[in-house]
Amino acid sequence: MINPRYLQTTVLARLRKRYAANKPFPHAQLKDFFDVKQLRKVKHALLNERFVEAEADLFSFQQCDDLKHSKNRTLREFRSFLRSPRFLSLLSYITGENLSATIDISGFIYDDTDHLLPHDDKLEGRKLAFVLNLSTMTAKDGGQLDLFKGNNVAKSYLPAFNSLVVFTVKPGTTMHQVREVLTDEKRITLAGWIHGNERSRVHENRRSE
Repeated sequence: MINPRYLQTTVLARLRKRYAANKPFPHAQLKDFFDVKQLRKVKHALLNERFVEAEADLFSFQQCDDLKHSKNRTLREFRSFLRSPRFLSLLSYITGENLSATIDISGFIYDDTDHLLPHDDKLEGRKLAFVLNLSTMTAKDGGQLDLFKGNNVAKSYLPAFNSLVVFTVKPGTTMHQVREVLTDEKRITLAGWIHGNERSRVHENRRSE
């Protein structure tokens, strides 16, 4: 399921170094990460899920239920792969984080004028945030994922099919947003969080004492 390029030792070592050095906070964009044919099947299955409108002061988009509740075999198998030792060990190596198999993942559709205002993803247990893009957009379409340093956008990523963006969740630091969509083209993603395991949280608590 993973592009073989990302299984090469030299590539992984380079990604690990780059991840830690990336600004405004540790993150990576992994282009062409999954097998294209399989990911297209995932996208097709996702669009057959039930999406509901979600709107509040902070956001406006459509969202489906967590994939753990899906009855679709393709989506269940994809979620299982994201929880597998193979996938988690790869992300753990790149990010330097100790990850568990606890994962939250839902589908999101952003239509014209939909957006997500700046926030840091703070919630107990979340270790890595991820966004898997299932559509491609241009700069004039909007929908960019913006990463902030202070009040300013320091890095911006356009949605590109089969690109996976990951970053370590750090309260008060990992501020990001989804810029307003300015087109009838849909911004489609699978996004969520991978949690840290109990041992890593114990070590973090001890370091903060």
